[in-house]
Amino acid sequence: MIGTDFSPDLASWILLLVLGVFNTGFAVTLYLKGLGMVKAQKAVVFTYLEPASAVLFGFLFLAQQPTPFMLVGGFLILVAGYIVASR
Repeated sequence: MIGTDFSPDLASWILLLVLGVFNTGFAVTLYLKGLGMVKAQKAVVFTYLEPASAVLFGFLFLAQQPTPFMLVGGFLILVAGYIVASR
């Protein structure tokens, strides 16, 4: 970013506001309401699945290659979710 001219115009600011308020805010609101409708054990499992699903969806839809660290991390996250859910 050094030497990059970052001076967004009004249209860019409006689009950024729409993205932040409507897309991200609406998605987070629905996600939190959904988490409030399930038991705490299931909510924790969903929270643990987020990073692992991000790697999977990145591979499937964005052609990103998972690194060995990502795979090991995903495995550890899934094991931790299983341990928490089984208690």
